[in-house]
Amino acid sequence: MLGLDSRRSIGNKASSCSELDRVGRRFLAYVFDRTICGRIIQLFGGEKGVDDLKRVIRYIFLGVGIALLVSGCSSAAASKNANEVEVALKEYSIGTGDIRLTQTDTAAKVTIKNQGMNVHNFVIPELGIDSGLIQPGESITLELNVKEEKVVQAKCTLPGHTEAGMIAKVMIGQ
Repeated sequence: MLGLDSRRSIGNKASSCSELDRVGRRFLAYVFDRTICGRIIQLFGGEKGVDDLKRVIRYIFLGVGIALLVSGCSSAAASKNANEVEVALKEYSIGTGDIRLTQTDTAAKVTIKNQGMNVHNFVIPELGIDSGLIQPGESITLELNVKEEKVVQAKCTLPGHTEAGMIAKVMIGQ
């Protein structure tokens, strides 16, 4: 199997290891030649191409990391008020599931964007907040006047939406 002679004695470990190594390399070469990675490595020029490919992948990861770092810094710097947040409504989720607001003397502005294909609403019963119906593609800005720390639940109250997972935790001052 795979070019090994099963009748051969494995008395000499060095030769058997080199035989296994050779067979293993042939097998990997066979697999690599028939995959996307193999085609990419061929484009970069064989064995030397592997090093080039690794270098390219490192640069890609480095570039993505820098982009994420810069985008995180710029969005934090561009925000004038920590209490201005955007929340996306989709089938069947509200944002990332957690909405954080800092406790300040001014009202928090929460912009609700319906990015889904169905009509949704945004309700926080404990605070008496109800956005009304928000059509797909539309958005509405709500102002929340909450002075004390608390954790409440936001949800879409349309039939079946809450049960399908359209709920979020709103953390104020925590």
